[in-house]
Amino acid sequence: MSSNETEVIEQNNSLIGKFYWNYLIYYFLCIAILPVYILIVACILKSRKHSAMFQTTFYTILIQHCIADILALPFYATLRLSYTLWPHVFYDLKDFGIAAISFNGMYWFIIIRCYGITLMTVQRYFIIGRPTDRSTLFMQSLKPWKVVLIYWFPPVIFCVIFYSHMDITYDSPEQMKYVTDPDVIEGSSRTAFFYVLFSCLICLICYGFILKIVRSKSQTASVSIQREVRLAFQVLLSFLAKLVMMIYFLLIFITSLCSAGTIRDMVFVVAVRRNFPTAYGTLSFIGPFTILIFNNDVYRNVRRMIFRNKISKFTVT
Repeated sequence: MSSNETEVIEQNNSLIGKFYWNYLIYYFLCIAILPVYILIVACILKSRKHSAMFQTTFYTILIQHCIADILALPFYATLRLSYTLWPHVFYDLKDFGIAAISFNGMYWFIIIRCYGITLMTVQRYFIIGRPTDRSTLFMQSLKPWKVVLIYWFPPVIFCVIFYSHMDITYDSPEQMKYVTDPDVIEGSSRTAFFYVLFSCLICLICYGFILKIVRSKSQTASVSIQREVRLAFQVLLSFLAKLVMMIYFLLIFITSLCSAGTIRDMVFVVAVRRNFPTAYGTLSFIGPFTILIFNNDVYRNVRRMIFRNKISKFTVT
């Protein structure tokens, strides 16, 4: 073995510790953020009963997006923990489609959440930039069940078409790596890259128009418009999280085009893929923070709900 190959293998081994740190950070944030996210959704649902503001199309979309985040985080955490704690059980179930469900499921949640961010961004553009247009008024008058269909139906159909691979299994209980046609893995990453790239471009164009409109109306903006702009900033940070996911898939796409099959190239591919927990988690981890920071109405209601429960417990005691 040459000295260069030895150096590359040593670099590969040194990445293992960092890899596990990525998982530990993901598990910690998942445990810390999920209860907050669930509390936010419960607060919005409760507020919808008596407040017309929380019955708008934006909040209906936001609830669906929160649900997608709440499902996506434990899905990946449970998956990775199961590989660590019960690898032989999962390996023995490989013929029942467990590997295919886990592989496709990760892409499903990426596609759905990226679509949700794009949908909220487009909705922000119409509300801020074209508030009196027929399309905006039609959007605002949609019944909640129709908004729910608009959120879930298109990305699910997309995933059924591109992410329904069933010929996927595991290599061994010790490694639990996916074994399938290389074209399936490369094709899945490539499709996700172009999907996320296209959705990022849509968001970028919308925010460009929003910025132009806000700058032109900065002196005459009403209180309601200022509230809508704050909600746009809420979605903007989620868009930045989507950019992190796009960069991840971009690196995967570049390595698939430029890789010469050398050991060094393989180490780089492995190093990039080991950042998947960070890219995958950032899409959801940032959500509760953006809501509590920029959405004053939700923040006040969440705080009121928490302190009211504390006062009730104190009174009972």
